Amino acid sequence: MTAGLVGVVLWQNSYDMDEQRVSIRHGGHTLHGVLAVPRDGRQRHGLVVYVHGDGPVDATHDDGYKPMWETNARAGYASLSWDKPGVAGAPGNWLDQSMDDRADEAAAAIAWARARPDIDGDRIGLWGASQAGWVLP
Repeated sequence: MTAGLVGVVLWQNSYDMDEQRVSIRHGGHTLHGVLAVPRDGRQRHGLVVYVHGDGPVDATHDDGYKPMWETNARAGYASLSWDKPGVAGAPGNWLDQSMDDRADEAAAAIAWARARPDIDGDRIGLWGASQAGWVLP
């Protein structure tokens, strides 16, 4: 049954976007992230920034974010997410972070994205679930 569900997800998603690993400087730290940009020929895109819930989550959430990134890409939006500290080789330890630390990371990611010529800084939104509901406000 699991193989069938995976097949349906893969069949329904072409992943027509370019994913690139990025580094985001944040104070004395570096966030290891993934920026997924639509392959639509446009020079600039809006952006959805993904803020994780609780737990040791990598930038793609074990590829679980990719169908949502593709939906964003079809709508003309790029997607940005990063590995929590201590996950997937990222420096630090996510267990040592406060909600304010996590919010500071999100703010640093937004500032980084606004400085990019391929991101429309006036069209940046946030997405999150679970513990991200405490981080986002």
